[in-house]
Amino acid sequence: DFKDKTKQRVKKQYVALVCGHWTGEVSNYSAAAIDEGEIDLPLVRDLKHPPFMRVATAETRQQQSQLKDEQSSNAQNNDKPRHQHTGYLRMVGKSEKPSLTKYRILSYEYLIDNSDCTNTDDSMGLDNSPQLLPVTRVELIPVTGRTHQLRVHCAAVGHPIVGDSIYGYQGEGSPCGGLRYKS
Repeated sequence: DFKDKTKQRVKKQYVALVCGHWTGEVSNYSAAAIDEGEIDLPLVRDLKHPPFMRVATAETRQQQSQLKDEQSSNAQNNDKPRHQHTGYLRMVGKSEKPSLTKYRILSYEYLIDNSDCTNTDDSMGLDNSPQLLPVTRVELIPVTGRTHQLRVHCAAVGHPIVGDSIYGYQGEGSPCGGLRYKS
């Protein structure tokens, strides 16, 4: 039986290319290893970019608290909520969930980017050679199975998955998986 938790479960493993050469060091968060480690960051719905996800932070906890206070105030006063769609309120009202991803760095590689090689006139002294973009091949194992977990975790540690149109560079979701790095 698939739902019988006493039996051995299916393990999922993914291999992904992530942007940049990932050393495995992840600032002051849970992941801190060279070749393998864990990313242990709780996830929550992104209030600014639903239905996407983001890493839960003190800021998201405060926003959710304000939203819940607003909902209860509106219910007591029979006011219309600011966000009238009940599906939205139900979706963003869910609390953060623990999320754990194990990773193992497999190799460091380069992708060839020919997109900037449009000038064919070498008389101006411009370099028309293709640009080499550093990428890291990494094995990802989701211990928990949250929505967009691998994508958000990779973006949160500064190495979004190559080609990710939501959490990647200039994606639709919150940059860096919702984390802001302070310099």
